[in-house]
Amino acid sequence: EGSAVYDVVISPRGDRAVVAARFRGGMGMPVLDVATGRIAYELSDPFPSRTVFSADGDTLFVAGNAAGGYLLLALRAADGQPLRSVALPLLETSAIAVDPSRPWLYVAGMVGSFEEPHGRLLVFDRDSLALRAMVAVPDSVDLPWGWGAHGVRIVPSPPEQRLYVVWTYSSRDATDRAFLTRFRTPP
Repeated sequence: EGSAVYDVVISPRGDRAVVAARFRGGMGMPVLDVATGRIAYELSDPFPSRTVFSADGDTLFVAGNAAGGYLLLALRAADGQPLRSVALPLLETSAIAVDPSRPWLYVAGMVGSFEEPHGRLLVFDRDSLALRAMVAVPDSVDLPWGWGAHGVRIVPSPPEQRLYVVWTYSSRDATDRAFLTRFRTPP
């Protein structure tokens, strides 16, 4: 029983679906077997905040909150078995995306700092989960500590060899703002 479904992530093969929702009773995010409609397994430790499938659908990447901080996990999409994990140097994860034509996995989030910018874009090698780059994302909005991004989207554009990151915020005067940042993807 979900009280607030906020995202559904479907594997490229269409065989699995992650239902991101706030559930009563502390249940994790179910990963459904699309053919049967039954829960194949649950994502609960670390508690997931963002998920994305690899381009071939074999791997499910999960950014989540675990005891002691945030983790990035690579799981076998078929059964949820862990393949690799790495600690994330973030206070919060806001978005995750796979580059369909390059070996990169992107994670956007916030760092806990009183100094701007707070936003970070992390670039990982998809196969090893090795961190290849961490880029500060300018956030020149006049916001007090304790603000948060309402929505972040990462959109790779392989033909342009670009990556677009959109951050939306509410400021202390309750005005919504958005920033579009464009990056060249690593070779």
